[in-house]
Amino acid sequence: MLSSLRTKVRSQLGDGLRSIGQSLGWRSGAPIVLSACLVSATVTVGTAALVWQARDRAETEAGYQLRGLAQVMGDQVDRWFQSVQLLQQIVVQHAETVQMDSVGAVKERGSSEPWHLKLKEWSSFFPDIAVLFIIDSEGNVVNNSAKWPFGPMNLAERDYFAEVRRRNDIPYYVGRPVIDKITGKWMVFISRRLASATGDFIGCVTVGVTISNLEAFYQDVKIDDRMAIALFRRDGVLLARYPQHESALGVVNASSEGVFRRFSTSSLVTSRMKSLIDGEDRYITAKISSRFPLVVSVSRSSDAVLAPWKHEAAQMIAVAAVMDLCVAIATALSLRRIRARDRLANAESYLARHDALTGLANRLNFNEFMTRQITRHKIDGGDAMLLLLDLDRFKEVNDTLGHGVGDQLLQAVATRLGKMLSSDIFLARLGGDEFAFVTGSERHQDVGALASLILQTLSEPFSVASNEIVVEASIGVVFISQCDGDAETILRRADLALYAAKDSGKNNFKSYCPEMEQGLRFRRELEVELRHALTRGELELAFQPLLHLSSGQISGCEALIRWKHPVRGYIPPSEFIPVAEETGLIGTIGEWVLKTACKAAVSWPPHIKVAVNLSPIQFRTRDIVSEVRAAIAESEIAADRIELEITESALIDDSKLTEVALFELRSLGVSIVLDDFGTGYSSLNYLRKYPFQKIKIDRSFVGEIETSQDCLTIVEITLLLAKRLDLLITAEGVETVEQLNLLKALGCTQAQGYLISRPLSAACILDFVRTQSGNAQAA
Repeated sequence: MLSSLRTKVRSQLGDGLRSIGQSLGWRSGAPIVLSACLVSATVTVGTAALVWQARDRAETEAGYQLRGLAQVMGDQVDRWFQSVQLLQQIVVQHAETVQMDSVGAVKERGSSEPWHLKLKEWSSFFPDIAVLFIIDSEGNVVNNSAKWPFGPMNLAERDYFAEVRRRNDIPYYVGRPVIDKITGKWMVFISRRLASATGDFIGCVTVGVTISNLEAFYQDVKIDDRMAIALFRRDGVLLARYPQHESALGVVNASSEGVFRRFSTSSLVTSRMKSLIDGEDRYITAKISSRFPLVVSVSRSSDAVLAPWKHEAAQMIAVAAVMDLCVAIATALSLRRIRARDRLANAESYLARHDALTGLANRLNFNEFMTRQITRHKIDGGDAMLLLLDLDRFKEVNDTLGHGVGDQLLQAVATRLGKMLSSDIFLARLGGDEFAFVTGSERHQDVGALASLILQTLSEPFSVASNEIVVEASIGVVFISQCDGDAETILRRADLALYAAKDSGKNNFKSYCPEMEQGLRFRRELEVELRHALTRGELELAFQPLLHLSSGQISGCEALIRWKHPVRGYIPPSEFIPVAEETGLIGTIGEWVLKTACKAAVSWPPHIKVAVNLSPIQFRTRDIVSEVRAAIAESEIAADRIELEITESALIDDSKLTEVALFELRSLGVSIVLDDFGTGYSSLNYLRKYPFQKIKIDRSFVGEIETSQDCLTIVEITLLLAKRLDLLITAEGVETVEQLNLLKALGCTQAQGYLISRPLSAACILDFVRTQSGNAQAA
């Protein structure tokens, strides 16, 4: 189709040019005709390039979509199988506790009604799991979570039993899908090996899940009718799929195994191939689980992916045909009037309106464009949307890798943004690491999707001068209809929204609202006053005691900063700490808190520790190790009485500088505490990688521990994890006796909250400790 249309266009173009030459009386018009043909050829070649770029863009966008969904589904499968492992681990640990460690013990003790009740209780915590079995060494089901009493059942021929009995090198095995004998439904069973102290096979713990549950979840997340989501074993056996395809369930597909083997466990690769299940030509992304022998594939038919491109290509070719004719006519009429002076003027105009580094429109070009948009809005009400983007922590790239690498990174960012954005979006670089996007009002409803797509596009690592650089960005959004001023007013309000996006955690976007003006004024006032707060003695420390649950004694106090403003009264830390972090004042304030807390704690009984919170900014901008060492020397406090609390946000950059600082601090003798565990990224890798001695469970879980089974389960699992890793546990936000007793029964180490004491001044803390100690001795 494309080839025949191009041929027709060239034929019509040649006839038109010859007619024009004859009508003008050109006896020797070959040079002019040749120039016109060259221009026409350029249009044709350019159109062809744009057509294939559009195809690449369609395939790239499909790849982004499929990889994003495959990543989400792969993570969901990992979490689901982790829950299965956790359930099996609970059963195995209980079996070890009751000494069910032989073939006879499995048959005798495992077949009791109490064991049935335990299995039923444990499986109830995992609603997606249909049944939980204990199977003896001969394949007989000795107990289950579904029914009591139950008839004899032998599963020796099932692969999920035979494989764990035959092989002692695998802890668990995912079986092929089978039709359940009782329900008649397709199910998948996962078995974990039970072994004696000598490693002999004595049975297995098997979990069953109904395939329809997995497929129902896939149905909920499916984007359109031409998309398919499937779950395979690594050897190619299909476990579940939506849309359903029962004839393929449990079938070993050698081609699938070969395809999956091409990818590493961390790959997210999109390929075009014929579907191994329904035979349809598809774009397929496979997510290989790094922890389980499983593969999640997300695919979309090639017809659905390329349909918008085909429509766009037809439009571009039609436009190119018209342009070719127009170019030919314009060239014939005006070629003699083109002068070198005009070409030079055009070049100068381009350079004056485009950024020399990236080739994008510059601030002058942006202002002119915005002025036109404002005029159009005033005349016909047409609206436009401005997205202002700023790279987060770009200064660190210049400081650590040099300005040359920083310039190359800006060029790479501009190139990637230009490829990602559609042609109707105006893109400019305003200076430094700041970019602006302007698009029409028809995208009002898509502001979230567009901003998210931009952030996702930039999140892919950049390879610059042999350096792999990960970029994050913040975006502020404003509409022309929200502003009555000029381009600078619109830009200032977009900057306010950008400021709010950075203030809320960065790597996200915020839309402008009038309240931001007031918030900015308040923040600027707060910044000025905060700079004088230390010198004026307005900052104070309060100390909240930590109760050791087994002894009933106060074992430590957390230092909490307070700002007693002479006019505003007490200002919460949640308002002034972010200002301090952004302005860099947190370093000076943090050093004051550390030294003041240590000096106060010297007068306490020697068994009471002092806990001090550290900001992530202090690790990046201060020599925190030297500051802690100086505080110890000045106060003459024992290092092992100091606890330094950090949140997960200090660790997410995986900075080598942070890692080195934590180990140096630990070598001084101080304790390192992970604060607010469970509310942020909660990577278990942190507990393995960094030298923590304690975890603090966030108050959001403790507050609902009596009423929410989910919160109770999270606290129980966290306590079990801490016990295995030999870590202490402090529960924050304890406010009732019932919460305290439950935490004590679960084995929690310390409790902190209003039930024990509100934060006290340094003058009152000693009296409270003495009173609490006397009460504990009397009890």
